[in-house]
Amino acid sequence: MRIIIAVFFMFLLAACHTRTAEEAYKEGKYLESINLLADSLEDKGTAKLGQKDVQRLQNIVNSVMQHYETTLSNTNNQDYAKRIECYQNLLAMKLRLSDRFYSQEISFLIINMILLNYKRVSQKSTMTMVILSQEPIVKVIE
Repeated sequence: MRIIIAVFFMFLLAACHTRTAEEAYKEGKYLESINLLADSLEDKGTAKLGQKDVQRLQNIVNSVMQHYETTLSNTNNQDYAKRIECYQNLLAMKLRLSDRFYSQEISFLIINMILLNYKRVSQKSTMTMVILSQEPIVKVIE
């Protein structure tokens, strides 16, 4: 009987573990880390938002932005798929964190500058895909 109770409590403790934004970030799941952090801040509300929470928010947002900036700077200019993926993730992060009670604690200046380039890259990518997908027109003269 004691074994059953011990096993039950082990499952109960395992179920109580909540995933943190830091864990998701360390695993390379950057958008998930932003979503987890935003959810935890929204659950706390404005009354319980402390300086430690603000610093945690700023650290994770800055780390995620630096990751995408580094990826963009190290990615070949012709690798449109990778660049667009980075820009889309930055945009998703900005949309997730904008217009919230904690939004004034973070700066989107860098994201805004990066996203200005997104339009140029996505337009080039669309033109490239259109050019590559066009089949040559061949007339057969009989």
